[in-house]
Amino acid sequence: MVVTIYLTVILSLASMSDAATTSKVSSTSTVAPSNTVTYSTMALSDSTTESSNNTTELSNRTTELSSSTTELSNNTTQLSNKTTELSNNTTELSNNTTELSNNTTELSNNTTELSNKTTELSNNTTELSNNTTELSNKTTELSNNTTELPNSTTSSFLSTTASSNNKNSSALTNNNVTETIDNDLIITVSVAGFILLLMFAFVVVYFVRHAMSPRYKKVTEPHGPRQNVEMIRFPSNLI
Repeated sequence: MVVTIYLTVILSLASMSDAATTSKVSSTSTVAPSNTVTYSTMALSDSTTESSNNTTELSNRTTELSSSTTELSNNTTQLSNKTTELSNNTTELSNNTTELSNNTTELSNNTTELSNKTTELSNNTTELSNNTTELSNKTTELSNNTTELPNSTTSSFLSTTASSNNKNSSALTNNNVTETIDNDLIITVSVAGFILLLMFAFVVVYFVRHAMSPRYKKVTEPHGPRQNVEMIRFPSNLI
């Protein structure tokens, strides 16, 4: 758009220059013939000067337009860089938004799990409370039973004592009979033991007497040849 404006200005200046030259030439035609060359030369010089000025201005305008074009190009490049930066920021924002969404989902899952754990804890607490109440009731019942126990123990002891007295009275009679039988058994066992003790002593004395007999000792001479030693033989009636 800036280029269009500059071109329009330049063309307007060129048109104005041509119109001025035409008017000056036409005005010289009305001058007397003697001055025609002079005026024509002056008009041509003025036209040339003006054309040179216009060319210089056009060059300046062109230089300015080039500078503006360069600036526009730089601005366009900067805008492109800003657009790229904006695109990168948008991508990063999108990634951050996605990460935030994932974190939000994870937080929601953790919150749900925490809620479930809290519910489970509440149920366990309720169950514990119920068990505590039941334990308290059992403890109270046990205390009541413990309080009733001495009374029932006393009555049971009285009945046991009465039963024991009855048994003792019948046991006295049985003990008299049993004591008589035991005395006879002790006497019988004592006599049998005494007889067995005498038999054992007789056997021991018999073997000791034969073992000490010279006939069964080994006979050896201290410095002479060895003599035949008769082997110890037990009487055949002992085998």
